[in-house]
Amino acid sequence: MDRISLQDRARQVLTALREQRIDAALHAARVLLADYPDDESALSLCASCEQQAGNHDLAAVLFARLTQAHPRTWQYWNNLGNAQRALGQVEHARLAFERALELNPAAPRVRTNLGLLLLNAGNPAQAATHLRAASAAPDAEPGMRIWAAVAAHAAGDAVTAEELVRGWEHWPRDSDEAWLELGWLLLELGHFDDAEHVFASAFAGVAARIRAKARHALLLERINQPDAAERLLADLPDPDQIAAAEARQELLHARGILAARRKDWPAARQALQQALAIAGSTRGRAAMYFALARACDRLGDVDATLAVLREAHALLAATSAQRTIHERWLPVLTTGLPAAETAYSQRAPAPSAAQSPVFVLGFPRSGTTLLEQMLAAHPDFASIDERPLVLSAIRRMQALGIAYPQGLGALRAEQIEDLRAGYWRAADALATRAPGQRLVDKNPLNMLALPMILRLFPLARVVICRRHPCDVVLSCYMQPFADPEVAEMSASPASLARAYAAFDAQFREQAALLGATPFELRYEDLVTHPQAALQGLGNCLGVLDTTAMAHFASSAQQRGYISTPSYAQVVESLRADSIGRWRRYARVFAPLLPTLAESIRQAGYTTD
Repeated sequence: MDRISLQDRARQVLTALREQRIDAALHAARVLLADYPDDESALSLCASCEQQAGNHDLAAVLFARLTQAHPRTWQYWNNLGNAQRALGQVEHARLAFERALELNPAAPRVRTNLGLLLLNAGNPAQAATHLRAASAAPDAEPGMRIWAAVAAHAAGDAVTAEELVRGWEHWPRDSDEAWLELGWLLLELGHFDDAEHVFASAFAGVAARIRAKARHALLLERINQPDAAERLLADLPDPDQIAAAEARQELLHARGILAARRKDWPAARQALQQALAIAGSTRGRAAMYFALARACDRLGDVDATLAVLREAHALLAATSAQRTIHERWLPVLTTGLPAAETAYSQRAPAPSAAQSPVFVLGFPRSGTTLLEQMLAAHPDFASIDERPLVLSAIRRMQALGIAYPQGLGALRAEQIEDLRAGYWRAADALATRAPGQRLVDKNPLNMLALPMILRLFPLARVVICRRHPCDVVLSCYMQPFADPEVAEMSASPASLARAYAAFDAQFREQAALLGATPFELRYEDLVTHPQAALQGLGNCLGVLDTTAMAHFASSAQQRGYISTPSYAQVVESLRADSIGRWRRYARVFAPLLPTLAESIRQAGYTTD
């Protein structure tokens, strides 16, 4: 056979590849390589065909031969890295990409590949460095900016992520994979209409279309439209019939979440277990583990629940270790308040209770979201979901060079007024209040910010939500909190118990120092005797008719997106099955009870 024949046959392979006739291209390439076993072009063509056919193990062998024969050709190292990445050989792939970068430091595609490898291996901080560099290259493709934004967000930098995808609607669409990630990133950034637009758009590949529908369904479920999500998935094939692993996994994930939403816990467990059995990226697996743990818990399988939660938290911890926490609040909020600095609570003019927000406080999972939705259902109140308005006021105070909380008493009247005005500017940008409506400010971390609340609004009504501390700890342990500081303290039941006891003690101490009398609302009373509990709340807030609050579920349903883990519960009727759930996990709580004993006693609970 002569050289002309080889070139003609190589062109035939390339033509078949361009026409997406993968099987024909692969067959021709294998025959060509058998005839020319040491030819560089035959090796390269066959390796590329094997990779496109999904035969990554064979592709890796061929690309390895090419790197040995042509060690200074960066493209072969890059392709070898891609094949090894597909095989899950993370360390080998990393070395191959790094060698390609040594040979061609200016290649944005290699940086992108290395960044994606690190991102999917759970190292978003290093991934972000490479992906930002790739996205800044003169010949960078839009997909590179998307991946850089995804890595920035995974590393805890939502601001940079927003900046990187600004103007996305004007970009050419160069990759189904990048567009799928763009849609999910927009969802996580809270741009739900934009995310839905992306997922509903046309995707070229069959697998990409399935993944887009699965992600679209998860979005609809997240904004409390589970029926629409079910309809969206109705025409998709059975997961067993889907060859592409990622598409099969994402469809199983979506079906598991929707099964849980309709309380079909066996189906949820089965789908999520099948999804997790598929090997792949570590990114996103923690969320599936947490969902599986909830299904196991609802089925009464305590041992399985605890085992799955250990897996979930291990994955979450590995990812969180790579996140940059740009603003740590807890060291500031847990600073002690000197008794000598509380005299300000007895002086200074202030807005009336009617002119002040209603502050809803409480440890996460204490019923704060439920109460917020009840208040939001009443025409006298407007809610803004969970926003750091008080925390931002503390930052502005610190920017004045005044320490928090020690310097609260030193604030001059005009400084207080300025901080209060800043609070209202931020609030008004988030919610439109009708004349006479009062703002509901709900943020669990505000239970540590009582001194600032009462400095700005001394006459404000403050409601502290109470729930049995053991139920709170269990519920928190079962949540994949987005806030990195809350996620850190939720890593184990023991760390949660310590945090609960410390936060509760600080709140009680500061309330006593400030002479405050917050209204205590017990979750158990709200669930089992809602009319009486709401009447007591109404008396505190000066609301005569609390009937509208009892219809919170329909109001929350109309609201759509609710940022907290309780988003699915607060669109349902009140249920008492979450009361006392901790008792099934008594062996876990036995060593924690001494830590929680004082909080349990102070709130009037028992462990009997």
